[in-house]
Amino acid sequence: MWAKGTIAVVSVLAIGGIGFAIYKGVKKAIDKGKEGKEGREAKDELQQAESQGIKPTFSDAEAQSKVSLILSAADGCDPLDNGALEIVNTIKSLKNKADWYLLSSTFGTRTWDECGWGMGDVTGSLSYLLTSDLDTGEMQKVRQHLSSIGVNI
Repeated sequence: MWAKGTIAVVSVLAIGGIGFAIYKGVKKAIDKGKEGKEGREAKDELQQAESQGIKPTFSDAEAQSKVSLILSAADGCDPLDNGALEIVNTIKSLKNKADWYLLSSTFGTRTWDECGWGMGDVTGSLSYLLTSDLDTGEMQKVRQHLSSIGVNI
């Protein structure tokens, strides 16, 4: 009798686990498609800005360096908020909208670690990283600066 009950409970848990895994996989695929779209749009916007004579003020290698800096600042726990300050300062170093589009297209879709093993890894675009990792005040500073160079996120 107890064996039948155990089999029923294990079966329900297995079906629930499979359903949850499918849900997470589909959600991740949809999110990845959306985030990839932002990187492609940033490349198009960069080409359009360059055709209007607005050129990035830093090289592709410097863009890679800025992306690495942002990712390392966003990675893991940061109780003193030093990483957020580093991210805000990096965004404030952008001088025109071509800089933003170069940085955003270079960032593309990346994965970083949220605080603690319970949160897991997060995958997204640069604007997703900014909105998910920065608090309201920090995000306001970022939006103000980006707005001053002609970018709205």
